[in-house]
Amino acid sequence: DIFYDDRDRREFTERAATVVEKGGFRVFAWSLLPNHFHLIVQSGVLGLSVALQALLGGYARYFNRRHNRCGHLFQNRFGSTVVQSGAYLLELIRYVHLNPLRARLVTDLDALDHYEWAGHRALIGASLCDWQASSATLALFGPTVRQARSAYRRFLRDGVAEATPWQPPSVGLRRRRDGIELVKQLDRGRERWTFDERCLGTDEFEARLRRELELREARRKLLNQRPAINLDSLERSICQILGVSYAELRSGSKRREIVAARMIFAWLAVELMGVTPAAVAARLRVVPRSVERLVRVGQSKAKELGLNPDAVIESVALAARRESLSPR
Repeated sequence: DIFYDDRDRREFTERAATVVEKGGFRVFAWSLLPNHFHLIVQSGVLGLSVALQALLGGYARYFNRRHNRCGHLFQNRFGSTVVQSGAYLLELIRYVHLNPLRARLVTDLDALDHYEWAGHRALIGASLCDWQASSATLALFGPTVRQARSAYRRFLRDGVAEATPWQPPSVGLRRRRDGIELVKQLDRGRERWTFDERCLGTDEFEARLRRELELREARRKLLNQRPAINLDSLERSICQILGVSYAELRSGSKRREIVAARMIFAWLAVELMGVTPAAVAARLRVVPRSVERLVRVGQSKAKELGLNPDAVIESVALAARRESLSPR
């Protein structure tokens, strides 16, 4: 078990709230069970792995101190599933919120209404959960809160009545030397933890996800081949490509081309180079929350300007390589 009592569960949810806020996440559903938990999130600028490392590492240290134990609390890396919006997302929300009932922690749907450690209560209006995107979740079920709550309840009731409860399919994406392999059935045992992601969606969705992962992998390999790549090189390349000066990039100017340069710089630094939002914020002389906003729109801005991110990365790599070869 990873939760012994309500104090543990409260500690976990308070830490989750902090991570959600700092990382810019939206939480659609969640539930805590005695030996595991579920979160359905739209990931933010912090990145899922970084966010969960902070959440799980911090909670494990608290848990070990409080219960006078040592060693690992969580058995393996967290399992993650990329889910397509629409019907697939609705199924997963129902699956997560019915988990306490399936695990027999509560006896029926009426008892689930009083289960404190799941997002279900916030959706039906029985409690408030500041770190849960209740309005966005309800909007998936209906145009008004009243209609959405009614549709959501019917959806849960239908799920309980199903003879065979729905289970997320075990489709996996695994890295290979020649690219990304889509695996329709995950292996059992320790081998299944070598998968980068699981995915839940149509065949077209799975194919698009695989292409995106392959592109990300190619970019990562290019960056690893150029260890000298840093923010200085990226800054020079962005300024040269978009025709702005270093001073303008770091200024608070609202000129359209300068704002666009800051958006693209922040997005490339955080998403493609793995630089922390705090480091980018220090470079741009803003607070990390501002960087989160820039990152969210950076990709669309680059697309709008016809900017090829791979060309930018290559430019950065060449600039960094030239710098590393220059005599000091």
